[in-house]
Amino acid sequence: MTMAWFISARPAFLARLGTLVALGSCVLFGCKKQPPESDLHSMQVGEQNAAEEYRSLYDAMGGNLIALLDEGSGVLTPQLERALPDAQPIIARLVWATGLEYCDWEIDYSRGIVTELPNLRKLRELTRLLRDDAQRAIRDGDMDTAAEEIAAIVRMSRHVRGKGTLEAMVAFAVAHVAMDIVIEHDGSWNSSQRDLMLDEFR
Repeated sequence: MTMAWFISARPAFLARLGTLVALGSCVLFGCKKQPPESDLHSMQVGEQNAAEEYRSLYDAMGGNLIALLDEGSGVLTPQLERALPDAQPIIARLVWATGLEYCDWEIDYSRGIVTELPNLRKLRELTRLLRDDAQRAIRDGDMDTAAEEIAAIVRMSRHVRGKGTLEAMVAFAVAHVAMDIVIEHDGSWNSSQRDLMLDEFR
């Protein structure tokens, strides 16, 4: 996997990377909301591992939804729009999971530069799901939902980071997805929505 593979649909990434750096390292943790009722993944006693949630949610997406997200490349195609309503339980659970503090992907870094990072593909698709549903919400005038999903993308970017440079850059790329949406619709957010999103960037 290469960085170019992850951000192939984002040619402006490097040009605006400095803006993300200026916003800080995103060290704040997400909210502690209770998870929505769902049969996707039963709750366990004790500390939750966000990585396990992400794996479960990626599997729940299924090949058809993943293919639609890949084919759309950020565009709400008619096929993707028809699929998003059925994906709402996954999205709701995903927004909650991004607020978990603990995230351990159990990566074995002993192989050095040839370490495999299968988690990055899962995070890429989950990021696309939140991005596209946020765009749908904005189109429908549901700016509160869009702001929640954008904040979730930023929180998820903190769960990407590991010991490697590639992971650090992918974390920036994920956060950049959120920033793109915020800037694209600048002027459409009310003060509470702006505060919700900016709190996650600090």
